[in-house]
Parts: sequence; structure tokens; C-alpha cells
Amino acid sequence: MREFNKLTIKNLNKSYEDFEVLKDFNLTVENGEFVTFLGPSGCGKSTALNCICGLIPITGGEIFADDECIENGIDISIPPEKRGFGMVFQNYALFPHLTIAQNIAFGLQIKKMDKKEIGKRVIQAIALVHLEGQENKYPGQLSGGQQQRVAIARCAVMEPRLLMLDEPLSNLDAKLRVEMRYELKALHERLQIATIYVTHDQQEALALSDKIVVMKRGKVQQIGTPQQIFSNPSNLFVADFMGFKNQWGGKIEKIVENGDKVDVTVNVNGLTMLSIIANNKEETGRILTLKHAFENSKEIVTAIRPEDITSADGPNNCFDCNVRIVEYLGKTSEISGSLQNGLKVDARPEHLTSSGESTRLYIPADKLLVFMKEEG
Repeated sequence: MREFNKLTIKNLNKSYEDFEVLKDFNLTVENGEFVTFLGPSGCGKSTALNCICGLIPITGGEIFADDECIENGIDISIPPEKRGFGMVFQNYALFPHLTIAQNIAFGLQIKKMDKKEIGKRVIQAIALVHLEGQENKYPGQLSGGQQQRVAIARCAVMEPRLLMLDEPLSNLDAKLRVEMRYELKALHERLQIATIYVTHDQQEALALSDKIVVMKRGKVQQIGTPQQIFSNPSNLFVADFMGFKNQWGGKIEKIVENGDKVDVTVNVNGLTMLSIIANNKEETGRILTLKHAFENSKEIVTAIRPEDITSADGPNNCFDCNVRIVEYLGKTSEISGSLQNGLKVDARPEHLTSSGESTRLYIPADKLLVFMKEEG
């Protein structure tokens, strides 16, 4: 495997005539890092992956492997087979007439590697994905999860500089997806190579990633750690995609800097709610945006997850809710109802309740986020 330190993507663009699939895509992937492209179908995730791999030519921008430009959309385009990257596809793409060992060995045979070395690497790859004893079977004799492991082993045996996986678990059932998610995490720990993973599943992204790239209509919306993406979405789109189901429009009534925090008082359809934002460098941009919204009387949108709304009472943000629907989720139940001003709310209070009853809800101020309406 050739030495590899980082992948750098600068202002990547991809268009089909007048339709922009990717616009000003910028990213750095360090060696050993697990990076996930996350977003809804059609946002450009797989296109970005295929551009990096070299399967799709770019319209503009540059892609670097360390200091070497491998594509610039003008006069440089290194073929996919010479980039030293490995790709695992959604549909496995295994040869049905070859055994598991033969499938894994195929790429090495194309490179005309020594037979003894091929045999050694195939054994190592089979052990890497825990498929010992399955090497003489054919793909049709294996489960979906086992076939996906074969596809990963076939890629890993080539010792790629960068491993890329395009929604590899989407064809599996829910239980098997969770099991394979664990296997992928463990495999990455063993391989310690840079990995780019494409998914539309938020839980997969949070569980696997060192860094998440959230995309919408070909544009990067936010890049951050799983913790940053989950707890501090940069705009309403990211918040919505990450489970901030409750979204209420309103206007800011007051902003007060209070030491290490900023208190934002909002009016939501006649109800006064408090949002508390940490007064630090990471939140400077958000605070300045909200101050601009307040000074110009612009509309804002508040957002909070159902699981963050509780039954506990507090000094603020406590409201009565008329319960319409109760959905049993196992460890907890989620209710849908309306606050006293008619606002629809979804919550997971600790106190059990039934349809038609009234319950008291508490909306924690530090969990209630505020965004400009235009960002939605």
C-alpha cells in the first residue's frame, strides 16, 4: 500500500448540462479517519464518492491525494485503477460463479501477483471479516450480511489507500444492519485506513463516524463530529434531518448576554419561550445571526427533539398539553398533542398518559434551538 496521509477536495463541482449535482464541495479526510456523507436521497452523496473514486469526471475543482492532484476537471484525471482507492458498492457486485476465495482473489489475479502471495492475502482477508470456513462456498449460499463481508474483504485485500463504501448496509434488515455496523466499526479499527462512507441513516452516521458531512442538494450544510452534528446543528435543515421534529415559527422578543450564556426570549404564537445558548467561540456565528434577526424583526423557527421534552416542572417553558395520540415505543412512549395555543407538539414525557388526557410538559431552554426562518 502506497503511503497516504490525507485526501483534499477543493471547490468540487459536478453538473449535467444546467443541473448542478455538486457545488463548491470542500473536504479534507485524514489518514485513519472515518468520514460519512449523510443526507437524503438525491443530495449528491454517491456522486461525490464516485467523483473521488474517478468513476465520474468532475466539472470543476481539484482532488488531491496528499500533494498529488488526481483530478482537476481540465487536464488531469488519473484513472480509477491507478488511484489506489477501494470501492464497496451497495449491491455487493460479487461474481456468482466464483467461490468466496476466488471472488476475493480476483483483483490480485488481475494484477498478476504471485500465487503464494495471493493465497496468503486471501486467507488474511477472510479472517479479517470473520468468514473462516466459508471460502469454498458461492455467494448465493451466503446471507446478505455475509455477502457484504465478502465485498469488503475483496476490497481490503487490495490494500487500498482509501476505502469507500456506498450505502453498503441498505439492503439488509434492521437487525443485521446493526450487527454489520458493529463489524464495520471493528474492521476500521483493525485496518486503520481512511474511510468514506455514504448513508442516509442518521444512526449509522453517528455510530461509525469520526466526522460527518451533511449534504443537501449538492451543497455541504455542516461538517463536524457526531456530537456536534447531533447537539449543535448549524441550520434548520440539519436539525430537521437529525430529529428535531418539533418546529415552531415565531419572533425574538429579547436577547440578554448573561456571562457564559445568552438568553433568547421568543414569542411562539403567543407563548413565551426561553432558549439558552452557550456564549463561546463555537456559537458566535449563531448568536450574531439571532441578534440580526432581533434587530430587524425577522421571523425565526424554534426546534427541539421529542425526547428532550419531559414531564419535569421548571422555572420557564412549562405548558399544558392536550394529548391526542400515544405511540408505544418499548422503553418509552411518544405522545402527539397540542399546547394551549394550538401548537402541535411531539414529546416523550416520563409520566404515562392516555389519549384525551391533559399533561404538563417542560421544554428545557438549553435544548430549544433557534434558527433563522430563511435557513429552512
